[in-house]
Amino acid sequence: MDSTNERTNAWLTAQLDAVWTAYFSDVPRANPVMIVFGKKARARLGSIRQKNGHTTITITGYFRNVAVPENVVHETIAHELVHYTHGFESPLPKLYRYPHEGRIVQNELASRGLKASHQATRAWLKSHWLKIVGPPKRRRLRRRRRSVWTFSRRRLRVGSTFH
Repeated sequence: MDSTNERTNAWLTAQLDAVWTAYFSDVPRANPVMIVFGKKARARLGSIRQKNGHTTITITGYFRNVAVPENVVHETIAHELVHYTHGFESPLPKLYRYPHEGRIVQNELASRGLKASHQATRAWLKSHWLKIVGPPKRRRLRRRRRSVWTFSRRRLRVGSTFH
């Protein structure tokens, strides 16, 4: 960790390697996979994209905060690696039609010994996430303008054009 007490992309890469080695050692790296911190997203903890032959896993910037436990970061990385394993945003064969079809992610995590970690992560997020991200921002509602309809006082005649 650096002096600002935040996590870096190098730290995140080490976490990806640790999770891949511990739980996904049977999954080949069919293309280069990198992981980076993204913007601070409240609802989307991670995402995975394939572009130009590379797969990039993006993790919410809120995970830079050391108050977020490492097991929450590991669980999010594992979730994205399940998508990679199932062929979503990776060159591996696609095993399912949809990435979250029929609890396939939870079932895969459980089969890899991550069920307790998944439950602990959900419990931690439920009780601590709002302390990390702060209260939801109130959206200002825009006042709608009333539509003003004006009608011409001219009468339309058959065969005339309306200008």
